[in-house]
Amino acid sequence: MLSPKLKDIYKAVANLLHERDSLQPSEISRFDDEVLGATGQLLEGLQQRQLRDIPVQQRDPIPKKKFRKKNLHGKANARTLTAAEIGEQDLQRRERNEKKTAAKYAKFALG
Repeated sequence: MLSPKLKDIYKAVANLLHERDSLQPSEISRFDDEVLGATGQLLEGLQQRQLRDIPVQQRDPIPKKKFRKKNLHGKANARTLTAAEIGEQDLQRRERNEKKTAAKYAKFALG
């Protein structure tokens, strides 16, 4: 079932089309341009309202680069490690931890 306002809109569009048929060919072209312009403006307004309803959130903060010292307990002005060196140290640390956990599970399995 259509709402009363929607019925009014359909009637208005039907009246526009009926009046369009009674115009001269040159007037029909101008009339069509006006109708298309008006509907374009209405659609733009709808799109702007939809964009206004989208919530705007703060961007995620950009993480700062973190550097590690070569030695934790060394000179205060010791150079920092490159990304490759950090990756290599992390890999070695991970492998050591995996060996330790494998050794623990081996003890439980045997004992």
